[in-house]
Amino acid sequence: MADIILSIRKRWTLQILDGSKTLELRKRIPKPEKFKPGTDRIFLYETKANKGAGAIVSVTDCPGTIKEKVDWLRNWYYGEMGDITDREYYGYFNRMDIAYGYKLANVFEFNTPIKITNPPQDYRFVSDYDPVCLLLPNNRHRIIKSKS
Repeated sequence: MADIILSIRKRWTLQILDGSKTLELRKRIPKPEKFKPGTDRIFLYETKANKGAGAIVSVTDCPGTIKEKVDWLRNWYYGEMGDITDREYYGYFNRMDIAYGYKLANVFEFNTPIKITNPPQDYRFVSDYDPVCLLLPNNRHRIIKSKS
């Protein structure tokens, strides 16, 4: 898997940081051939909506992805999705047969959110020369253990 930046709303960021959300739902994910082996981090870009930071607020390990039928994913991984209601879930996946999820573990919150000039609409890949990677070693605030 490649390192990527995901855009995410403040509500979900807070739940990821408090450990109540360990699965990030998506309608689509990058094609497997786009992933580079040996890397597995997701940088969470909190959108400006609802007074969000408009910056990268954390980084998390991603031990894997899930691809399942919408109903099956909802039933099987219900406790890992945070407080999303059935109405929100099925509204988000309206007219979709397949749902995707990023598994999240070892979440690090940054002391100071990292502003970037080109935030993703949904996701974008992180290059080896991306400034966000250079800030990691000295900018970690706390680790939240995933529920496992």
